[in-house]
Amino acid sequence: MINPGFILFPLYLYPLLPTYWTPLFNAANTYPDLSFLVVVNIDNGPGASACPNSDYTPAIHNLSLYPNIVALGYVHTASSYNCGASGTDICPATRPQADLRAEIDTYQKWSLATTAGGCGSPTIRVNGIFFDEAPTVAANLTYMENITTYARNSLTNGNTIVYNPGSPVDQGYYQFADYINVFENTAAIYHGTNIPPLANGHANQSTLLIHTDPSDLQTLEQDVDTIIDTDSYGFAGVMITNRTVTENPWSGFPSYWDSLCKDVDAAN
Repeated sequence: MINPGFILFPLYLYPLLPTYWTPLFNAANTYPDLSFLVVVNIDNGPGASACPNSDYTPAIHNLSLYPNIVALGYVHTASSYNCGASGTDICPATRPQADLRAEIDTYQKWSLATTAGGCGSPTIRVNGIFFDEAPTVAANLTYMENITTYARNSLTNGNTIVYNPGSPVDQGYYQFADYINVFENTAAIYHGTNIPPLANGHANQSTLLIHTDPSDLQTLEQDVDTIIDTDSYGFAGVMITNRTVTENPWSGFPSYWDSLCKDVDAAN
């Protein structure tokens, strides 16, 4: 079960050593009522191999040991990046659905026996899919409905579905996804944005990813409380980091990770 007021963490940190993901596991143990939705992204998806490599296998196994961690397999919907007035924007919902289905099938097979084409361990698994580069306009509703239905029908270890367009979407998408991330940008832009309208009336299904956040711990606590508390914005989930685009904000833990977890847990 996913408790509202969760942390959504695109954990794009390669687990070269088992200790690299230890802060996540420590937090999951310390805050058993706080849910962590963790995105597993081996190589812009599950990678070319049928199974995770020897670095990822123990890390993914460890995710399964915590009932409050939901592992989401990364799948992106764009095949080209030359859209918009600049000719450099993401073109969502342009990948062939067959490519997305193949990646979902790979994630599903991880937990199967080797005789069934799997990796031989029921703990090597994901509990849903994180669709990155997701579309926002109504014209692509059918594309997302079809691939979401396929994922829900295929996955047997949980079928939580998260879309990440990083901006507000047509309301129709909320009938397909469990959660939609409607903001992925810097703290400076967050603080200059009227946030509640981003959710289009669906705050309890919406999340925010905020990076390049230089906040002191008091401001961090205030921001978390504003975003999560149902008496305020009442968003479903959040991730805030002081890491920047230059270093990839999601390829490591923020320096105030422990405080972030404590604040999100307290805001529930």
